[in-house]
Amino acid sequence: MGFGWAQKNQSPICIDFGSDSLKLLQVQHDETPTLVAAASADIPEHARKDFSAYTKFVGGALKELLREAKFKGKRAVTSISAAKTYVQHVRISKCEDSLIQQSIEGELRGRLPIDPAGMVIRHVPAGELVVDGQSKQEVICFAASREAVMRQVQTVKATGLEIVGMHCEPMAILESFAHLYRRAEDINQTTLFLDIGSSVTKVLIAHGRELVFSKNINIAGEHFIRELAKRRGVDVTEARQERIQGAASATGTPPVTGGGPAPISMGERRTGAPAPGMSTIEDGEPDGAALDGSASVQRSDSTGGVGLAVEISAEEMLDCMLDDLRMCIGYHGSTFVDRPIGKLVFVGGESRQTAMCKHIAQSLQIPAQLGDPLARLEGKRSGGHVVGVDLTQAQPGWAVAMGLGLLPTNL
Repeated sequence: MGFGWAQKNQSPICIDFGSDSLKLLQVQHDETPTLVAAASADIPEHARKDFSAYTKFVGGALKELLREAKFKGKRAVTSISAAKTYVQHVRISKCEDSLIQQSIEGELRGRLPIDPAGMVIRHVPAGELVVDGQSKQEVICFAASREAVMRQVQTVKATGLEIVGMHCEPMAILESFAHLYRRAEDINQTTLFLDIGSSVTKVLIAHGRELVFSKNINIAGEHFIRELAKRRGVDVTEARQERIQGAASATGTPPVTGGGPAPISMGERRTGAPAPGMSTIEDGEPDGAALDGSASVQRSDSTGGVGLAVEISAEEMLDCMLDDLRMCIGYHGSTFVDRPIGKLVFVGGESRQTAMCKHIAQSLQIPAQLGDPLARLEGKRSGGHVVGVDLTQAQPGWAVAMGLGLLPTNL
């Protein structure tokens, strides 16, 4: 009886199945969150493009990390991998709650490569609007193939863990920073969260802590690395290491495996100090820090101000990303005409590429900060069991893992 009580009161183990690394985090959420354990393992090269190899690797790594970092209990919460998730906005007529799922499936049929009947679909209401004189509800849909989801579930269950929750990555990211938007008036803040990962860049726009826009952009770290490898005539592993070293040189910190960089001081046109867990992104960095730590070209920002060094091999790809970002901002602006974006927050492991983040912020002309979801954890330096991650540095790549533990269990 006492054991059951302890299980219910022990926080779940949060598992983030990333394309670049497997992350596990357990945090006791009292008045001040306290670290219990954290562990990370990098995905080897052969498993990055082969789903079977990926599944086999993370299954073994999961067992090993659970043992080495001494996680407590058997309850686990995980996310539906963004790399396997389709994100689609639909507008449906207002209807009974019991009919919403049916309406959504009807709208998604033909828009997705898989029949909605074979997918796990989650949805988030994003507001109401009038279209051609009719009242519509804007809904954000997240859909993943049932087969991919079940393989992930089986991977976790094979370790002896019980899955008590599964959430979409965007919801976890927002939840990891929800404590910054607790006041009633915070609903008036409009924030763009940009999670630049290994295989996917996630774009989230929130009003306060409420998600109103989401999109996946299929340009991310892996694409920059492969382009760099092609231009330099080296293998992908060498290009990856070169890019990590280049990011470390730009920030003056040693390279980090399984996480992001130290807090970045780069200037921001701002009216006050950043919130806890946020570092400012400033305009005061010298030119010459290449995006990939290699030969660079000078390119002025859109305001004609100080030139920004951008790795030539990534320039065209970065332009494509910026075009997609502008379309996202435009869609939000046309849907919510009185809600301009006031802040850009970078998260994700690729946020350590400070020259790239700076260039994006300057091009979009939005004040920007680097988010560190683990900044408020007590005992992250002296307490808890830690394997494969340096918690003395900022960790913007851990937003999904942190947020999963704050969301309600739903299974």
